[in-house]
Amino acid sequence: MDIDILSDAFFAALAAIGFSSISRLPLRAYPYCAAIAALGHSLRYLLMMRPVPGFHIFWASLLASFLIGLMAVMIS
Repeated sequence: MDIDILSDAFFAALAAIGFSSISRLPLRAYPYCAAIAALGHSLRYLLMMRPVPGFHIFWASLLASFLIGLMAVMIS
């Protein structure tokens, strides 16, 4: 199960780097985008799979997007 979380975080970071390259961000912003995406998507995955099986996707996505927004504001 832990390898699922790590692979999920890796592919979320890879997708974030791809989308940030399309948006033509500075190169120094890529690691931040990757870290934010990996943590946000991992939180969503954990909320849906770990603590309470069947935690609704709406609430998991809401909490993960709130974390992503907080991290983006703090980093910017």
